[in-house]
Amino acid sequence: MQSIRGVLKLTKYVINGRAHNPSDAIMAKVLVTGGRGFIGSHLSKFLEGKGHDVSIFSKRDGKGGGDIADYDSVLKATSGIDWVFHLAGVSSVSKTGEGSDEIFKSNIAGTHNVLLACHQNKVERVVFASSSYVYGKPQSIPVSEKSALAPRTLYGLSKLVGEEYCRYYSRIGLQTIIARLFNAFGEGQTGRVVPDFILRYKKSKSPVEILGNSADSRDFLSIDQACLALLLLAEKGKSGEAYNVGSGVETRILDLAKLIAQEMGSKNDALRKDLNYEYDEGSALRMFADIGKLKALGFTPKSLDESQLSAMIK
Repeated sequence: MQSIRGVLKLTKYVINGRAHNPSDAIMAKVLVTGGRGFIGSHLSKFLEGKGHDVSIFSKRDGKGGGDIADYDSVLKATSGIDWVFHLAGVSSVSKTGEGSDEIFKSNIAGTHNVLLACHQNKVERVVFASSSYVYGKPQSIPVSEKSALAPRTLYGLSKLVGEEYCRYYSRIGLQTIIARLFNAFGEGQTGRVVPDFILRYKKSKSPVEILGNSADSRDFLSIDQACLALLLLAEKGKSGEAYNVGSGVETRILDLAKLIAQEMGSKNDALRKDLNYEYDEGSALRMFADIGKLKALGFTPKSLDESQLSAMIK
């Protein structure tokens, strides 16, 4: 397989204004920042399975690992790279100022380091992992990319700043695509609603209590689908544009809990205890994506079902 840089005249990917036929045997040199995290690790394996040459840049590699706050390290890591998937950063969604220094260092200054280094090294494309948290509490759902951006957490604000950096660098020649990720789930995930429910059902001898409002809902997308969407954005996304990455299906949290219980063969049901508060700090009670822009690129979503949960439950 040949490197993208050696076959630009044959391509139908949007690279240097030329197109590339995805059926051609083209191998991109790819860097995944945050490649040891949940999404990053799955994405790295997925891209390798597609024949791409993947490098990982992650603080989790310990001494000598990749810290996006260190510009010189980022500049070195992005040299000779075709595509960068920028997933590294802090994911705390607290509404307080807790962790604000680290959020600024990683999500804002770190993202700028990545984009500046990619611009300096003439990287072809950058896919930036943003978040549905940039929408805050939307006035209507589903939320489209044209919905108002009003983050209610420092995390959401940091992602919005990252998006603005992407748009700036797009205007000066670096192709950047923004992926607003909703609720990706899958094997190896911890500390999120799906693995939390699975753990609680395994431990509980009584019905699992879910605190919140009966209308609580989210847009859940399997990690395999999320990886497909991210690759599609690298191949076909328009520079400077944002794309919602979700299933486009609203799933009530209560229904999710019951689905997990059913798949686990649990006799324990889920009990809803209504409270006048938001189930996830800093976000809306109801949230799901309009994915029309992503579908226009050829994405075919799959709604949440038992088969997507089985690997996590095992």
